[in-house]
Amino acid sequence: NRRCSGAAAVALLRESATLTQPAWLAYAESDGSTSEQVVDPIRVATGTLTAFDHRTGQVRTFVLARVAAAAPAHAPE
Repeated sequence: NRRCSGAAAVALLRESATLTQPAWLAYAESDGSTSEQVVDPIRVATGTLTAFDHRTGQVRTFVLARVAAAAPAHAPE
């Protein structure tokens, strides 16, 4: 299990984008709720993650500071 947070989560998301592998996210939404979803990371930039969100079926920009945890999508929880 490679679930991680903070800088390690950003590194994992960057690696997932490079390897074109899906990742699991726990994300703090703007309404204060936390969502869990599987994404296909496209790009990690300063403060943001651009990824295809499997839950919505759309490309979405995530604020990295609101990523509570990340893991490879294939990892057992």
